[in-house]
This record gives sequence, C-alpha cells and structure tokens, in this order.
Amino acid sequence: MHREPLEQLAKVPLKRDRPNTIVKVGTTLPKANKLQLIDFLKRNADVFAWSSKDMPGIDPGMTQHRLNIHPEARPVRQKSRKFAPDRQKTISDEVDCLREAGFIAEVKYPRWLSNVVLVKKYNGS
Repeated sequence: MHREPLEQLAKVPLKRDRPNTIVKVGTTLPKANKLQLIDFLKRNADVFAWSSKDMPGIDPGMTQHRLNIHPEARPVRQKSRKFAPDRQKTISDEVDCLREAGFIAEVKYPRWLSNVVLVKKYNGS
C-alpha cells in the first residue's frame, strides 16, 4: 500500500560531489529547526549508506539469517524462470554490487534452487 506524506517534502542534497545523496525534509518545519536539521545531516552524511557499496566489511553474522526448517525436510527445486534482458541486467548488476560489498557469496546447492523476485523501489528503479 502506497501512502502519501502528510506534508510536502523538500529534497536536500547532502554532498555536492554525489548528487544521489538526497534526503527529504518537511517543508512545515520552522526555518531555524529546518536549517539546524539540514546542517546536522550534512555534517553526519558519512554515516549514511546510500548503497551496499557504502557498507563493505559488515559482519555477516549481523545480517545473515537461517531458515528454521526441519533438518530432514527435502528441498524442492523450483522451475528456473527466464527474465527479459533488461531485468536480467538489473539482477546481474545488483548481484555484482552485493558480491563486491561482501554481503553475499556464491554457493552450490545442486538439489535446491530459488528464483529471484524483483521488487520496484519507491523511487521507481
């Protein structure tokens, strides 16, 4: 379900050299508070992760999960899906990005396969 913001939001770039580092700030904030908030966000822009490339070295134990399934359950192989070339490129680019950041690693499960599910982001990408 997509919900509209309660107020208009102004886009504020945090880093001049990286135009995609944008945050949205409410336009109904008092001017002094708004300036303080923007100044604070700009001073601390280095703690934001704008992509997975900005987070190399995250301990996998922090982000990894395990499926809580019966150890004797037999895996079911899904039929492999074919994707349109543009979607295949998107999948490949995202996998490469996650692999470079160390978030995922290639493993071989000869009896198990799960298909990729593409989900549009809020910004439409």
